[in-house]
Parts: sequence; structure tokens; C-alpha cells
Amino acid sequence: MNDITTLDLNRAYVTLIACEGGIQDFSLQGDEPLGLLSIFLIGGATSALGALWPIQSTTGRKFTQIFYNYFISHVDRTEFGPIVNLAMALQHTSLCVRACTETQTPYHWAAFVLYGAWFCRRKPGTW
Repeated sequence: MNDITTLDLNRAYVTLIACEGGIQDFSLQGDEPLGLLSIFLIGGATSALGALWPIQSTTGRKFTQIFYNYFISHVDRTEFGPIVNLAMALQHTSLCVRACTETQTPYHWAAFVLYGAWFCRRKPGTW
């Protein structure tokens, strides 16, 4: 974790599609949560997305494919331009995963949480 905090993430967005990548530990001294998501935020990321419990690899692949298809194709170039609304991407992805018969239970689609900013600024020329 110390290595992550020294990274210069330069306002990056981080996705942790891994079992329990979004778990935050409150049992340590102090009142601040500690986990991979918060460590990436300390390291300079503006947003981080992770899973709160173990997920199946098929669910992780499905989630990632839907999420990044949305991420690539839904760029707001007008209001704040160019940004991707990560909160909308997460909502869209969760609803799509929920709509599939094999992943309709909350175990599959409700594990994912977004910490930090609701948007991600895209670099010019990447949209």
C-alpha cells in the first residue's frame, strides 16, 4: 500500500475489478477507512471503482465489458467537456448486468461501488 501512495496518478480514474477490491477496513487506529480504494485516492486518483465482496470472474468480465463500452461511447463534450459521467456508467452497467438472467441477483450487480469524483475527465483526442 505504501507503494501506491507514492505513485503520481495525476488525477487518474482507477478500476479494481477484483474480489473485495472495494473493502475498506475501519478496525485500524483512527477513524479513516483503509483499503485499496482509499489508498488509490491518497495516491492521486480522483475516482476509484471496486467490488465489496468476492465476485465471479464471469461477472467481472461482463461488468468490465459493459462499463468500458459505456466509458468509451458516452463522452460529454459540451457542459464540462470532455468528461465521462462515472456514476451514470456504473448505474448503466449495474442495470445491464441485472437484466441478464444469469446475473440478475444482487450478488452479481450490487457489489460495485464508486469512491471519489462522479466524473472522469478524458484527454483531448481520446474520444
